[in-house]
Amino acid sequence: LARDHALTVLSTGYAKRADFRWIPRREEQLDVGRRNVPVIYPGYLAVRYFSFLEIALASLRECLRRKPDIIMFYNFRIESLVPALMAKLLSGARILCQFEDGLHVLFPPWSFRGLFFRALHSLGRRWSDGFTLVNAALRTEFPEATSVVVPFILSDNARAAARPQIYRLR
Repeated sequence: LARDHALTVLSTGYAKRADFRWIPRREEQLDVGRRNVPVIYPGYLAVRYFSFLEIALASLRECLRRKPDIIMFYNFRIESLVPALMAKLLSGARILCQFEDGLHVLFPPWSFRGLFFRALHSLGRRWSDGFTLVNAALRTEFPEATSVVVPFILSDNARAAARPQIYRLR
């Protein structure tokens, strides 16, 4: 993606402490091949138990400010899925989910958290244009036509043998 598109990494990093305070916006440069890619940490108000809402709003502001054509977000979490989905609806960006683990299976099915994360998972699967998966076992859960396996940890031999894969978005 970095070769074919203008790429910006938007991080939803959390503060170490969640006491009431302002976390300032900061930006770094990530060297990807021969290109510098901006990494943005949006500024937000840290409030215990509610920071995820402010992070979602701050991320949406950055998405709308930068107007990307592709947004890659991490898992189906409210602070990453909601800004990506809103940017898709408001600006037409395509969204890719980097799926690593499922919060939808960690909680009892009829608990509030279980229902909530299942709803997010369903929403994310329906609206995402593509998926990167950290292991081949996740292929059973995601359609092969719109997903690609990108192992999280590669051995030196596997990294040397890795070849780019064509990735077609729907």
